[in-house]
Amino acid sequence: TRSLCELKSDLILTGDYGGDLNLYQRTLYPNVEGFQPLLLSKNVKQPIVQLEWADEKSDREELCIMLCPNMISLINVVLPKNKDGNEYKVKTIFELHTKEDLYSFSWKLAERLNHLHTFAMTLSGKLLVSRGERVLYTVQISSVNMPSPLVFIESLEKIVVQGESMTLCCYDQNQLAMTSDELGRKVAPSPEWIYSGIEVIQDAVTIDTKNLSLIFALGSSKVAVINAADGSLVRSVKKEGVRLTAMNIYETRKGLVQIYSTEERQLMIYLDTRKVWSACVNCDVIAISRSESGLLTFLTKTWTVRTMIIGSQIKIGKSKTSKNRMTREEIDLEIMKVEKRLDGS
Repeated sequence: TRSLCELKSDLILTGDYGGDLNLYQRTLYPNVEGFQPLLLSKNVKQPIVQLEWADEKSDREELCIMLCPNMISLINVVLPKNKDGNEYKVKTIFELHTKEDLYSFSWKLAERLNHLHTFAMTLSGKLLVSRGERVLYTVQISSVNMPSPLVFIESLEKIVVQGESMTLCCYDQNQLAMTSDELGRKVAPSPEWIYSGIEVIQDAVTIDTKNLSLIFALGSSKVAVINAADGSLVRSVKKEGVRLTAMNIYETRKGLVQIYSTEERQLMIYLDTRKVWSACVNCDVIAISRSESGLLTFLTKTWTVRTMIIGSQIKIGKSKTSKNRMTREEIDLEIMKVEKRLDGS
């Protein structure tokens, strides 16, 4: 699933196939008395397939894009005027309705809201390109025969989708526009490059490093890291006998951190090509997001949200010792004090 969305305001937006759009407050202590993590719930009357954070409109407003089978919507998450308020709202800025079922989209946002460009794929392999509420063009990509994530690489103006079985295809946006249905062209668009040997893709993201634009394509047992410019394989992460379920990629000064979850409820964390951490979690993870403060949020198979923190220095694989950390002798002393108080009561 791709329906877990991290907001700048330390909130989490999720969607499910029942059409429930839920806004949560992140916490590491959900069982504290009186604490209510669910801030807002709204049913949109369609299954929610994908959610993406788009932009921060103001200190109190954040924009997100929501994909349903027959609709792309730009929504505005409005926070209360003061920190103690509880009047959270979700407002619709615009909706683009389609006749064909959509399953994946990517986007780019210009300076004005009505310049939101979306690139969405239909189940029949048709690419729909829109700006705001208006469809710019559609084009049939004949090689697409299975639902998979669509990726738009803004720095290169290219679109990447899963093609025929075991391939990944890259198309130039301008060439797609020239072969659109609206122009009446009968020639099918040709991919700029094709990468073979990929599994059925569950998720795909792009990361722009200093030297390369990279595509991370998540299969069931393999992650392929591909150079977006020419389709060459940069590296891969493969785990025999282990089924991967979700990933989260981000860049640090030390390199690219990659977090992968498995069906065996394991997290595997890599720094570039080196595995630096692994841990067990007590839930079946289907999506991972990360806040600016470093907290990890998991969406589970039962559509519940879990927030966790793994150490304090993921990149080196162990927690950093705090200057204020108590010694063993101090801990024993505190325990003795508590026992005396209990005996006295």
